[in-house]
Amino acid sequence: MEQTVVTAILNADTTTLKQVWVPEFLVNNPRNDISVNRAAVLQTQKAGLINYSTFDRVIEQMQVQGDVVITMGHETFVSRNDIPGAKAGQPYKRRFTNIWMKKKGKWQQIARHASIICQ
Repeated sequence: MEQTVVTAILNADTTTLKQVWVPEFLVNNPRNDISVNRAAVLQTQKAGLINYSTFDRVIEQMQVQGDVVITMGHETFVSRNDIPGAKAGQPYKRRFTNIWMKKKGKWQQIARHASIICQ
């Protein structure tokens, strides 16, 4: 599921993202702000703040607690545009925590926290 999200972000595949992210998807984003739902995150993508030429995610730890899975690790991205905290064409590394929940028999992401690691 993590790789599905990475691929969907790289391809700007909002159809897949809408299937994977619950409508109430909550994100503490790397711009030091909170995106309060899936629509807010998709609007951020539409505005060009989530538009990457490369995006790699490494899961360092995963914990399963019943119908909830927490993944933690790091990811590296290269933005196509200058965005707050990242210049276009330069690689940036950030830490992440993703929270998944099994709903009606399928895994969906319910929350995320991502912070850019200081250069």
